[in-house]
Amino acid sequence: MSIKRFQNSFFALVGFVLGIKLCVLMLDPIVPSAQTPGLPIFTSWRTVLDSFYAYTAWVEYPVLVIIYYIQGYFPATVQFFGDWYPAITFQEALNTSANWNPLAKMVVSNPELLQGTLSIFSGQLNTLTFISMLFYMAINFLISSICSLVVKLWWLIFTEFNYAKKQEAQFEIALKKKNEALNEVESKYHNLSKENSKLQEYTITDELTGTYNKRFFLDQIKKMFEFAQQNKKSISLIMLDIDHFKKLNDTHGHLFGDEVLKRVAETTLAQTPDYYFCCRFGGEEFAIILPDATSERAIKLAETMRHAISQLKFPNQSLTVTASFGVGTIDFAEKSAFKHFKKFDDLTKLADDELYKAKLNGRNQVCFASHSNSQAS
Repeated sequence: MSIKRFQNSFFALVGFVLGIKLCVLMLDPIVPSAQTPGLPIFTSWRTVLDSFYAYTAWVEYPVLVIIYYIQGYFPATVQFFGDWYPAITFQEALNTSANWNPLAKMVVSNPELLQGTLSIFSGQLNTLTFISMLFYMAINFLISSICSLVVKLWWLIFTEFNYAKKQEAQFEIALKKKNEALNEVESKYHNLSKENSKLQEYTITDELTGTYNKRFFLDQIKKMFEFAQQNKKSISLIMLDIDHFKKLNDTHGHLFGDEVLKRVAETTLAQTPDYYFCCRFGGEEFAIILPDATSERAIKLAETMRHAISQLKFPNQSLTVTASFGVGTIDFAEKSAFKHFKKFDDLTKLADDELYKAKLNGRNQVCFASHSNSQAS
């Protein structure tokens, strides 16, 4: 919209509102009868008129200023304007407008400013009055600006504080949820670790006897054999087999045979140090891996186990359970050991051959073979 069109629209609106206002004034019973005769109307009409005055004051006030400015300097125009507008003083107009007009309220509430304004519209303005009026206007403007700024700053601080508090509360809620989620994940991880440990234990443990199973034996014997080779250490292996186990099963039944296996395993485990590995090799046969053990230590341990097994007692049974042992030892401190024993199977065969020899020689005994500096006889 162009400036000229805006001006035309504004003045048209002002003219329309003032025209309506003049018509309303003619119907207002409070206007002096010498000017416009009042009409007898209902009390509710008073509310309508007052409301209309309030809504049109922002248009009326500038017009009043212009009218009384002209009347102050050109008294001859009083009669002209008096015919079209109520003959009230400018101060009365200010007092009336002060109820809804901020500018008029500021003028009326400051004596110096009121006096200067009346002087302007009466044509009696002097320098001192003009300067005083400007001073009070500046002071009022400065104070109102500072107050407005303080209110805005307070509102900004209050708003930012509330926003910060809200953000902090949301952050605390999010942090609490995150901690709860982390605790839940940690709990699940702990439970999963326990389940994995149990599962791993199941995969390497013989269910009947509680010893390590053959899978674990094959994995460990390979690792221990290679370690001994690389570090030029000795390694021993004990193989044991329960004597006449098939006959025992056939005579007393498989349930009793399982009981014998459990008792032999318990006795063997009880004699095996924590740093050795007792495994079920298969059927009634067991194997004990002894890393960094000399032939003397392995033979001594085998004899201890053999004696403990022979002392086992079973309820309602008058039989004696015995076992045969084969011990094999390789000492890689000797260079010749690398030539004769290249794989862990060679150690297993060495101990198994001695076990077979113990059975041929009458069972319930320990036979051994050693490739080391100190040969046992």
